Amino acid sequence: MTLIEPLIIEIPASTRGYPIWVGDSLLTNAGELLQSVLPSASRLLVVCDAHTQPLFYERLQLSLQNAGFRVFCHVVGLGESVKCLSNVETLYGAAHAAGLNRQDAMLALGGGVVGDLTGFAAATYYRGVGFIQVPTTLLAQVDSSVGGKVGVNLKDVKNAIGAFYQPLAVISDRAVLAHLPRRELLAGLAEIVKYALIEQTAFADSRSVSPTLWDSLEQGASAWLSQLPALVQRCCEIKQAVVRRDERESLSDASGRMSLNLGHTFAHAYEALAGYGTLLHGEAVALGLMDAVRVSLAQGLLLRESATRIQRLLQALELVYPKPPEATEAAMLSVMRRDKKATASAIRLILPTDPLGVVTVSTVDHIPGRIFQAGPLDPLDPLS
Repeated sequence: MTLIEPLIIEIPASTRGYPIWVGDSLLTNAGELLQSVLPSASRLLVVCDAHTQPLFYERLQLSLQNAGFRVFCHVVGLGESVKCLSNVETLYGAAHAAGLNRQDAMLALGGGVVGDLTGFAAATYYRGVGFIQVPTTLLAQVDSSVGGKVGVNLKDVKNAIGAFYQPLAVISDRAVLAHLPRRELLAGLAEIVKYALIEQTAFADSRSVSPTLWDSLEQGASAWLSQLPALVQRCCEIKQAVVRRDERESLSDASGRMSLNLGHTFAHAYEALAGYGTLLHGEAVALGLMDAVRVSLAQGLLLRESATRIQRLLQALELVYPKPPEATEAAMLSVMRRDKKATASAIRLILPTDPLGVVTVSTVDHIPGRIFQAGPLDPLDPLS
């Protein structure tokens, strides 16, 4: 078979790197790919949800069985509420029933929810079994499947319980994206915009980013769908650069993993207040990006021209959403102060700066209420 050369994630703090395959027909060839990754494994537990199981499981199962693996399946529910400790315990039971040992592995066949849940279970079952990511959403392919952050939610605090646990491999089959509703594709596109806004910071050591991801999006906003393989690959390269520098978020400045949270402090609050499942994660990220733009503009970190370019790109990419009515100033601040990155008395934000592609960390004890009231398309006024 002919496959694209995998991008190898190398993490100096870890004992190994791992391949990311981005290409076509990868589900059909997954068993062959994983033989070298899992040389001692005999049993694989595939975790999927009610959407991915009927679409992709049979094809993946056949490929894995043809490669000599014994394959078991565990189906979880849909939505962010699946990421809870009770479902982790159920997944432990499925692994035990399948007879998994430390040489075996769990495969996450799904989006970010399935990947986070499965990864946390894999990290903690028998103190760690193999973990493979097979992302089936654009958002998971460009972001959540790479980098090793896994976990579950605690009430309204997203990913409050988790671990850093790198996968052994990531298999991103371009063909699965054809099954996604347009809304899901657009949600993933919001994360790609985030990566464009942190790219220069991610490659600060080399500055070898010409042409930039931002240029590609801005110049090809009407044709982004045809560019998906290249966009997925580039986002993985950017995340690789960030994770290599800071695998476990030990750096407190924007040079490390903190940069990946651009827009996310706002986004997690929107998701929680609207009720998980009402907003897709990428939709909340798009809202959060514009809030971050307004804060940056108010702090004098971003030129009005640059802020307007970000606003226009989000509009051109159809990433403009109404804010949930529950997201009042008081409610947003309450949730944001409980964010994992917050300090005892302040909220920590990642903000875009000039030139576009560079971000910084800003710790604030107050956010102007009008920023929460502003809609994504409202005029960009530093005092509004």
